[in-house]
Amino acid sequence: MQRFFDEPRIHDEEFFGFDWQFTLTDSTEFPSAEAQWRDVQLPHDWSVDYPVEEDAACCGSGGYVRTGIGWYRRAFSVNLMEDSRYAIRFDGVYMNCDVWLNGQHIGGHVYGYIGFEMELTALREGRNELLVRVNNSLQPGSRWYSGSGITRSVYLVRTGHTRLRPGGL
Repeated sequence: MQRFFDEPRIHDEEFFGFDWQFTLTDSTEFPSAEAQWRDVQLPHDWSVDYPVEEDAACCGSGGYVRTGIGWYRRAFSVNLMEDSRYAIRFDGVYMNCDVWLNGQHIGGHVYGYIGFEMELTALREGRNELLVRVNNSLQPGSRWYSGSGITRSVYLVRTGHTRLRPGGL
């Protein structure tokens, strides 16, 4: 398992798009132990992974693709450093998403085209698990093809406690 942040710096970002797993479900509940997870790299658009469906809920304007509820998970390890703040930055998730770290809900985001950042206060030394639910089941949801999933890059961020907040200037 790759370890992140081996050297101290004032601000550090590491691309966090490798070694994710994905499953497509019809439920907003946590996937069962029998869920069929498959390996993916981010960014990832699950709608292009499935055949075009003439009766797709997103209709022709959405490209006749499969939407629904997708789940992503990633196990990782971090070298925690004193006086540091940790966050996860998503540059885009389409559409409604919720994020859990080590089983604790840390937030959600509803708009698919705007990036966002969430603090990782439940981060611990050793193994951690991030779980992201993406709900693109409310269809039709766009006048054009939107994609579905974690459709932009993701970064693990470490800063000092005194920092400029994202979008703060």
